[in-house]
Amino acid sequence: MSLVINVVGIKAIIPFLISKKIIDLPNERSSHIIPTPKGAGIVIILSFVLMYHLFLDLNDYFFSFSIIFLAIISLINDLKQLPAIIRFLSHILATSILLFLWPYIKEVYILSSLMPPWAENTLIFILILWFINLFNFMDGIDGISGTQCIILGIGSMLSMFLLEKESSLILFIAGFLTGSGLAFLFWNWNPAKVFLGDVGSIPMGLISAVLMVLLCKNNLWFSAIILCNYYLIDATATLFKRMLKKKILWKAHNEHFYQIAIQNGKSHSDVCKAIGFHGAIMIFLVSISSYLYSNTIIIICLALSILSTIMLILYFLYQRKTPDLTNE
Repeated sequence: MSLVINVVGIKAIIPFLISKKIIDLPNERSSHIIPTPKGAGIVIILSFVLMYHLFLDLNDYFFSFSIIFLAIISLINDLKQLPAIIRFLSHILATSILLFLWPYIKEVYILSSLMPPWAENTLIFILILWFINLFNFMDGIDGISGTQCIILGIGSMLSMFLLEKESSLILFIAGFLTGSGLAFLFWNWNPAKVFLGDVGSIPMGLISAVLMVLLCKNNLWFSAIILCNYYLIDATATLFKRMLKKKILWKAHNEHFYQIAIQNGKSHSDVCKAIGFHGAIMIFLVSISSYLYSNTIIIICLALSILSTIMLILYFLYQRKTPDLTNE
């Protein structure tokens, strides 16, 4: 259902975004050259909150409030650039509400044998904050966010099915990410007709982070790591690279590996196809790990996922063509 709702809803909102001049204008850091409306995330986030309360018998509003709160702050930022500190404080507040008040991830003990609960909660808090921003950082070319949502959604559902786990919340989030990812990909595939905007990428980062925490809570920590392997490695490596160069970490840039691939002459479509192929490998590794479910198999699949990500990054870095920054 999320597929149909969002395909139709995004189509309907594009003329509105154009009429209100909510447009992403290319600059020196952009990987596109055509002014493109932004704000498709409005439809996706509203549909998520609506379906969450319609289809899940959960008597709580902490999750939906956190998502809507982030969407409002992010929409304001799309319309009028907010200071980084205000945006970051909104991320901290939304994460705090979920981690300390929302019962479904309030008590997650994955590393209890290695660290005390307060340390583990602190680590989870930092990881959720990081993924909110990571998802936004990685939303820099046509098709990449929709592709990642599909990978995360399908992989999570398969992992739950093969390990015979039951969680209506996980299946709902995973199913929604798959459907909405396909819908957005329909409109965002190169050349993109519309962008998510921060109103979409920031809350979608929170939703994806929650799904990963829920997977970990159900002993599927390896699935969370494998399915987000490329995003985690690209964004984290880029962050440390900028730290070493003493650059402003929250300033927009075009130094991610997928952006370097575009600068090297690869098309948006080629990059997303490569990420999609890599994602299919990740889904396969998750399926094998979940079906066989042994420590040895999990370690092997984790190692193979990292190796696959390294090969993907090398492809982005070294297979050079004549530079072409157009949207094809």
